[in-house]
Amino acid sequence: MVSLTDVAKAAGVTKMTVSNVINGRAGRVSAATQARVLAVVAELGYEPNANARALSTARSEIIALVFLGDRGEGQSPLANPHYADLLDEIERGVAARGKQLMVHFSNDVTTTVAAMRSWNVDGAILFGANATQVLQLKTAHQAPMVFVDVYEKGLTVSRLNDELGGRLAAQRLIAAGHRRIGFLGPAASDDPNVVSLRHAGFLAALAEHGIDDYDASRLACEVNFAEARHLAAGLLADPREFTAFVTTADVIAAGLIKGFADAGLRVPDDISLTGFDDTTLAEMVTPALTTVHQDTAAKARGAVDLLFDRIGGAESTVTVIDPWIVDRESVAPPPARSRRTRAGDDRSHGNPAGTRASSA
Repeated sequence: MVSLTDVAKAAGVTKMTVSNVINGRAGRVSAATQARVLAVVAELGYEPNANARALSTARSEIIALVFLGDRGEGQSPLANPHYADLLDEIERGVAARGKQLMVHFSNDVTTTVAAMRSWNVDGAILFGANATQVLQLKTAHQAPMVFVDVYEKGLTVSRLNDELGGRLAAQRLIAAGHRRIGFLGPAASDDPNVVSLRHAGFLAALAEHGIDDYDASRLACEVNFAEARHLAAGLLADPREFTAFVTTADVIAAGLIKGFADAGLRVPDDISLTGFDDTTLAEMVTPALTTVHQDTAAKARGAVDLLFDRIGGAESTVTVIDPWIVDRESVAPPPARSRRTRAGDDRSHGNPAGTRASSA
């Protein structure tokens, strides 16, 4: 059996350093040392001693729901109706099994592990974990875990077929006649994730139709109404003159609609866009959003079912749910003339700046 001493020796650190990393006290260790220790732990297959594991076998009847990520101003996950719906469905599923749900928000694995240990959770469902955080969590805590919308291998996961979602959104705009299509979502990362897979599907659809020179069409916007509204004017000034946008969340699409209206343009007369998630927000905005529907209830039920299977001793598995397009009012054929041309026409006729040009 691999010991703490073995890990320390292989990583070139003290046993105390190894203990700090695997017990969620990584804040006391440099990032480089932490990464080295975790790599050795994974390579050697180290597990905390059996006595420590035995202390956590008593049932607490508590399930943790963990949101990992930045909670800066306007960045709470629950500001996105999709996550609020998921939380509601997960709570229903957990309560139906006689357990209590404890919700934890953090951008730090150390505090997450501390909370899970304090509650002595029977299991956990986690959103937003990246590759490093996944390894830290698996190493530092032995409770059964299910990850939502994660693409790391060897985990128990409930997720959407995100690549198909990105492909469907792009195909809908292409079918309407658009060729200059932008992709708007959170900034790219090195790890495969929800947004990168949606972007891959988007690019695949463009390539299928001979629109393959669009790597630069990925535009950064957090899932935040105010940020999307603010970005709209800049998108309209982009020299590529996009006629349509695929967005990675209904919240982003709603912000664009408002931002374009601020600039005197109307969706879909002047510019088209698609949302993603098909939340209640999709039908509350004007125009109602054409959007990629994901079955939030099915994804939440999948996560709960997988977790209780894991608590019962089942092996890791992955549940993947296919999305589909819901057609509403935010997509139309591209206008015959560019927005710039119409704006010039307005100025030549003395129309005040900021008023909407009529569509050709």
